This record gives sequence, C-alpha cells and structure tokens, in this order.
Amino acid sequence: TMREDLAGLNRRAQLLLASFDQAVDTMAATNDLLRRTPSMMPTAGFISSGFSMARMHPVHNTMLPHLGIDIPAPRGTTIAAPADGRVVDVGLQTGYGKIITIDHGDEP
Repeated sequence: TMREDLAGLNRRAQLLLASFDQAVDTMAATNDLLRRTPSMMPTAGFISSGFSMARMHPVHNTMLPHLGIDIPAPRGTTIAAPADGRVVDVGLQTGYGKIITIDHGDEP
C-alpha cells in the first residue's frame, strides 16, 4: 500500500539522516585534530634536537625525555605557532634556555 511505501521511505530517510549526521561529526573531529597537529616549522632554521623519550641531556649529562624541539635562531627571529593551541609558557627555563610552550590540546 501507499502508506507502507511512505513508512518505508521515511525509515530510509531517517537512516540516511543519522548516517549523514555521523559523517558530519567525524569530519568535524578530523578537522579539529588536523588544526591542532603541527604541520610547519615554527621558525626558519634547523632542528638541533627533536622530540625524544630518552636522549643524553646536554646539561645534566644523563638520559632524560626531550618534550620539544630545539631550533637555534638569531635574536629577534619571528616565531609562529605551528598549529592551533594555547601558549602556556614563555621565558627562560633552567636546562632549556628560552622556551615557548604551546598546548595543542592532545593531552587528556
């Protein structure tokens, strides 16, 4: 009957709508992750020391994690955030020198 056909079409439309909503949510989450994932160098130069869970610390002379990247640059060099985030620290840190710490929202 026509009523059954319409009910079937309505169920199908509801399933398609739910599937579309899920796709939109997935795209939004992926877009957010991509915006927070560093994808460029914060300044011109080379990485003199990269991320590492254990590297020989240049000051303490022992194996320690290195949770950032080191890029030597002249005074006054422009620095850009390599991804969306929140600046949580700027200044001098013992054993590291001048630092900029950006929280990209990846930690729980």
